[in-house]
Amino acid sequence: MPGHILRAQGRCGFERELAPGFSTVSFVGYKVAYNADGSDLLTEDDASIKSMGLRAIQDPFLSDYEPEDSIEKITSEVDKQNIPQGPYACPGCKSVSLMLHYIGCWD
Repeated sequence: MPGHILRAQGRCGFERELAPGFSTVSFVGYKVAYNADGSDLLTEDDASIKSMGLRAIQDPFLSDYEPEDSIEKITSEVDKQNIPQGPYACPGCKSVSLMLHYIGCWD
């Protein structure tokens, strides 16, 4: 799987573009994570997140449906991409106002 392009936006004006996913070139997984002091968001590889003890945010736009699921469940997963996901703690103002928006895919 390649990955998603996400835009993180807080009510205070904080904004970042993030790219969680899995690189098929380097076979490395990437997640959204807060930096060490929680003042920013970044896309970081799984090993670095673990070694630095960073707090990660799971990609809320990943599908969890199985091939045998109903068309209704599959459709609801696709529709989720049109709805911002959150809220999460905003690195800018520290309030729980950060929303993740699906922008597209990368490969």
